[in-house]
Amino acid sequence: MNKERILSLLRRGLIVLLTASAVFLALESGVFTTGRQTAMGTEVTGAPAPESGEASENAVILRPEAVLVFRADGSRRVSMYDGAATEHAFGQFAALLGEALGTAELPESLTEAEFRSGLVGDGVLLALGADYPLEQVARWLGAGAPARTLGETSLLYLTPGAASVELYFRRSEGDFARCATSAHSELLRARLEEFAGTECLLAFEDETLAGIAPYTILPEVLPELPQAGATVPALEPRSLMTAFGMNSYVASGYRESDGTEVYLDDQKTLRIAPDGTVTFLARGALSPAEGEGSAIDQALRLGERTLGRDLGDAVLAFSQRTVTGTVERVTLVYTLRGVPVHLAAGAAAELSFQNGRLLQAVLRPRSFALREELTPVAPARFAAAIAAGEGGAPSLVYLERGDWLHCVWVNH
Repeated sequence: MNKERILSLLRRGLIVLLTASAVFLALESGVFTTGRQTAMGTEVTGAPAPESGEASENAVILRPEAVLVFRADGSRRVSMYDGAATEHAFGQFAALLGEALGTAELPESLTEAEFRSGLVGDGVLLALGADYPLEQVARWLGAGAPARTLGETSLLYLTPGAASVELYFRRSEGDFARCATSAHSELLRARLEEFAGTECLLAFEDETLAGIAPYTILPEVLPELPQAGATVPALEPRSLMTAFGMNSYVASGYRESDGTEVYLDDQKTLRIAPDGTVTFLARGALSPAEGEGSAIDQALRLGERTLGRDLGDAVLAFSQRTVTGTVERVTLVYTLRGVPVHLAAGAAAELSFQNGRLLQAVLRPRSFALREELTPVAPARFAAAIAAGEGGAPSLVYLERGDWLHCVWVNH
């Protein structure tokens, strides 16, 4: 082999090595992503939809505040304020709920008295903690979109009928409805038999608590709730720009006098404040997005790709959705052991969408670590008695005070 041939082979080998290195670095930096990057707004793609009838891995997105089982003997058992246990309890009924939503017939309007009369005998009440679109819940549970428009609810009740499960719910507007479904009653009865929880009371069952929200759930015994510490993790600018659909290789950047880092790419602006708060803004008219999922889906995926990188012992969860004109606003919160965290500055994330595209966002990154010390918490009935004079509903939250958090009762 002559000298020129050897040099040619060496050059080719060097080119292959450089190309492989470039591809590796691009993958590490997030240049190749599953999200579509657009000039206006950000679209975040997700996993393929599950096959009909199969439980979706995304079911973990739905984390009920409480799972309450009613028995014919009048007893009440609940799992709440205990993240892993409540998530497991919900898993016992998730497939049944999906089947019930997917096969729900035309809703029948009920009075509140009729709704409460359904809470007698065997059944399970799911307190979601926020108003969820039921069509969205059905898709998360792998059931596909219901044939009927069911609306939004934060309170669902499944009870075994003579042949199939009946679905009761309170709409976000405050009225009540019931649907016949094709879900199997015997399977629901079996799940109810397996359930274990702590004794509890619904506020409307105690006349002395008439001043608080009637469907407030009051467990007789609270789980142990540890104190927690919080730090502000540094989110890497390049990863943030990728998550928001910005091109980090062409974006320009500068630092403001207060230390805020600013990055500009076309009509998108990313700001990282000295306290770690991240803000994003997309200017200009946003054309409708197709096939990218709901605003809630997109908000949760974006939250996981940014805040979700360093949560510590916390979980990121959906909290609220509001619609004003063409703008949807989605709020996400941190939770510890199933208890929401109240940050001093606001929610974990607030994201606004227009025409299905991200318009603006505020992220407040935190990383949480549970401690060995327990938080002394007053009994639920004591908190309810105090709240009865003020109205609203008592609920437990982790309250942020500097870098320290502890559980307290607040009245909403």
